[in-house]
Amino acid sequence: MTQDNTAIRQANLSESTRLLQDPVALRHAWLDLRERHHHLHGPEAAALLGVPEAALIASKIGDGAHQLEADLPALLSGCPGWGKLLFAARNPMGVALGIMDDCSYQISKARITLRTAQHEAQIDADAAHSCYLLEDHDGHGHTCSLNWFDAAGDVIGRLFLMAKSGREVAMPFLLSRARPVNDPGWNAGPAATDTLVPLLPTLATTEPIAAGSAAVAIAEQAILSCSAVASMQVRLEGVGASLAYRGPLAKTMNTPPAVHAVDAGCKLHLRMQKAVELRAVNEAGKRVGLQIREAGGGSISLVPEGDSTEQHQWINSLLAKART
Repeated sequence: MTQDNTAIRQANLSESTRLLQDPVALRHAWLDLRERHHHLHGPEAAALLGVPEAALIASKIGDGAHQLEADLPALLSGCPGWGKLLFAARNPMGVALGIMDDCSYQISKARITLRTAQHEAQIDADAAHSCYLLEDHDGHGHTCSLNWFDAAGDVIGRLFLMAKSGREVAMPFLLSRARPVNDPGWNAGPAATDTLVPLLPTLATTEPIAAGSAAVAIAEQAILSCSAVASMQVRLEGVGASLAYRGPLAKTMNTPPAVHAVDAGCKLHLRMQKAVELRAVNEAGKRVGLQIREAGGGSISLVPEGDSTEQHQWINSLLAKART
C-alpha cells in the first residue's frame, strides 16, 4: 500500500469514527447520500460511510426511528394480524424477499417460524442484539419496517408492513415495546459469533461440482434461468434468518454486478461474486437442483418443481453451458 493510499484509508477511518461519535452528523451524512443516490439501500449507505447499518438507523431516533426491546418472540408474535408483510433474509450473496399474506406465527424453543402456503421464514429468536422500528420516506417511497441487528450492527432480518390496515394495528403494538430511553447513539455489543446455524432442514448435496470463477458464472446463469421453469423451490440461508419459497420467478434481470429473479411472492436480488462453490442437490440418486455456497456457510438453493427428469435436465443444461 502506497503512502497516499494509507493516508486516504486513515482519513476514512477517522471520518467514520467521527460519524459514530456524532449521531446528528451521521444522520445528515446519510440523508445527503440519499439525496445524491435515490435508490441507495441501507447496507450500501453504511458501507459507503464506513459505519454499521444499525448506527444509521439509530441516528434517526427522533426522526422516524424507535429502538425497541430486542425480544423477537414478543415483537413478531403479532404478525398474523398485520396482513401483507415483506420479510427479508440475507447472506453475503444478497437478499431474498418473501411477500407474505396473512402468515402464521409459531415458536419452538429459540426458533420462530412465519409461514404461508408459499413461504417459510425461520428466525433465530436469540440472534438480535438490537431492534429498531423505522418509518421512512426515501426513493423507495413510504415504508414502515422492523429491523434487527447483531452485536456488530449488521442486519439479520427485516419485516416491512405493507398494508395500511396492518400498520394501524402493528405500529401501536410495536411502539408499546419501545425502550424507555431512546438514544440516537449506537454501541457495539459483546463479541458475538457469526457462525451460521442451519434453520431449515438440511438438503442432500453432492461434493462440490464447481468453485471459484466457474461457480460465480454458473450461479449467475442459475438465477437467470429461474424464469425457464413454471415453479421453483428457493431457499436462502443466512446467519439468524432464512427464507424458503415455492412458486414462480417469472421475471429475471441481469444488471451487472447483480442478478435478479422476481415474482409476486418472492424477489431475489443477488451479487454472486461472493459464491465460492456449487453443489448439486440430490434426490433418489439424481441431481434435481443446485446449491450455491458462500465462504461463511450461507447458501442459496434452487430446485425446480416437477418430475426428477425435468429437474435433472435443468441443472445439466446449466453445467453444459458452463463447459462451452
